[in-house]
Amino acid sequence: MTKKNNGVAQPEFRLPLMIVASTIVPIGILIFGWTARSDIHWIVPIIGTAIFALGVMLSFLAITLYLVDSFTYAASAIAASSFLRSMFGFAFPLFATQMFEALDLGPGSTLLAGVAILLGVPFPIWLFYKGGEARARSSLMRR
Repeated sequence: MTKKNNGVAQPEFRLPLMIVASTIVPIGILIFGWTARSDIHWIVPIIGTAIFALGVMLSFLAITLYLVDSFTYAASAIAASSFLRSMFGFAFPLFATQMFEALDLGPGSTLLAGVAILLGVPFPIWLFYKGGEARARSSLMRR
């Protein structure tokens, strides 16, 4: 993409990996949620977990590289990202048990996969196409 852009790299060139990864995450959630039963071989939910973990790690890598390339103070941007991720990690267990008890594992995982699709898939696509405009409006971003 840099070559097509006359040798000028843009932070948005890091995002195609995140676009792919954001579609992998709900697939892994669904595989795990619907196969974590005693009548299905134990390796199948493990494969779902591995697919989910692959999507999360690829997303984490892509967004971290994007933040480093985008922000003048990259360490602060990564710290803010880590803080937000930690807050979600703190808040989720507060309602997860009740959600899975009420919905069961398969439908609860479907709900989580739906949230991942609604929030996780459109954002990197929007950022890929409109991220340059958003960066141009901020004094904290590299141009």
